[in-house]
Amino acid sequence: MTVDLDRIARAGLKEMGDLRIDDVLSFIDSGIDNMPSYMDLYRRWEAQQWAVADLDFTLDRQDWEEATDLERKATLWSHRLFFNGEERVTATLAPFVWAAPTPEIEIFLSTQMVDEARHTVFFQRWWHEVAGTNAKDLGQLLVEIRPEANEGYNELFYERLPSTAQRLASNPKDFDAFVEGVTLYHIVIRPRSRSRASGSSWSRCASKASTTEGSTADSPPWLATSRATSTSASSCCRRPCARTRIASRP
Repeated sequence: MTVDLDRIARAGLKEMGDLRIDDVLSFIDSGIDNMPSYMDLYRRWEAQQWAVADLDFTLDRQDWEEATDLERKATLWSHRLFFNGEERVTATLAPFVWAAPTPEIEIFLSTQMVDEARHTVFFQRWWHEVAGTNAKDLGQLLVEIRPEANEGYNELFYERLPSTAQRLASNPKDFDAFVEGVTLYHIVIRPRSRSRASGSSWSRCASKASTTEGSTADSPPWLATSRATSTSASSCCRRPCARTRIASRP
């Protein structure tokens, strides 16, 4: 069966529910060879908008009340990792927008900031309406849910990503820091369709730039960082097994 890649690329949020998962995976893989432009990625973002306020957590609450202690414990563990990770990324992306070498990349990276903030608000609502919490604000809730994670998770979200963001905040023209951060975020932390396409594109650009500058004897710094971080964080940066069930409001 021939996959209609153009249809998948143009699909809005409601249309995506009718797509076969195998076709979507084929589309993602094809993006590695046929890179969309940054404005193409932006247009996909516009077509697939959703609002946390439009979500209904009634079914989730019912599932939570019927869940066993073990199921609740597993769900809380995975959601803590993701909730904390979303907020950590939201807090560190601004310097990447400042350092974007073109207006198109700046626009695309700005959409990533919005996405991460929206995911953070999603988990905040989930905690209040499903699991339950007495936290009065987001700051208190983040302290409450901070996961007891392994070394790889803590190194990634509390050392590598913040330190790279700080380097860019101090010097937005630090190209090595920019590519290192893009590799960490788009390939290691966020291996989704739009993120992976952007990260892979930047990896190729950086590799070409490295070769052009004559540094072919050694691997560029961002590549070593990507390998090291992928290894240390591989056990804690996967999608959670327990998925929150969401129903749209009528």
